[in-house]
Amino acid sequence: MFFKKIRSRRKRNLAYIITTLIIILAVTAISSFYIVYTQSQLQKMLLSTEGFIEMEVEKLIPVGSNTLIQLKNDCSELAFYISPWQASSIQEGIENTTPFRPSTHDILIDILEGYGIEPMLVKITKLSDRT
Repeated sequence: MFFKKIRSRRKRNLAYIITTLIIILAVTAISSFYIVYTQSQLQKMLLSTEGFIEMEVEKLIPVGSNTLIQLKNDCSELAFYISPWQASSIQEGIENTTPFRPSTHDILIDILEGYGIEPMLVKITKLSDRT
């Protein structure tokens, strides 16, 4: 072994320290690369629109105590029920109006805009139990 050839205790300790530092630097470099790589892959995955369809709000139709919302694009349609309050908020967003007393999500949008953060996309990944 490399360390047995070194007879002086001081030189042997120095060799141990140098070897340990090299190992620590290598592990740190590899783990830093791995963290940066996984974060970039996660960001690509989150921002990817692969397999998703961009849709526009086609109609908001009051049905009883709920509202039917229809999302459409050229060849697909998605319809589901939402509450009247949600429909009202969506309609205000489409018309770019703000009520006298803003909702929680309106305040959140103001905070995000204040920090220069702009939502890039919204993905509906699952519909379950009317949600």
